[in-house]
Amino acid sequence: MRKMNRLRFATVLGVDVSIIESIETSTRDVSDSLIEKVCERLNVNKQWLLFGIGHLSNLKPNEGYSAISKEIVDYIKKKPSMSIKDIELTIESMKYRYCLKFSNEKKYETFKNKITAKVRR
Repeated sequence: MRKMNRLRFATVLGVDVSIIESIETSTRDVSDSLIEKVCERLNVNKQWLLFGIGHLSNLKPNEGYSAISKEIVDYIKKKPSMSIKDIELTIESMKYRYCLKFSNEKKYETFKNKITAKVRR
């Protein structure tokens, strides 16, 4: 999983960045709902997160980019009023949710462009 800054992490989880900052500075405990969001949206194994047991990711080894891309397209098509910026943020969020890794930025841009083209059909 790639490193994320606080703002991106908060955006992916759907929380205010101040919550992440408070947790990092130990002025706030991590809530059960935030743990659930981390596990759900970033595909993190809850047992691994809490106890270090098992593997980091819940992804199945055979889960391919085409299945993930279809899910992203279906999700975006349910929200027809999304702006291009919202579509890009959704793709970015899904990239982290599914722990997608690209060998370089150009391959990621190609992936993003294919999804955007499918959505606009």
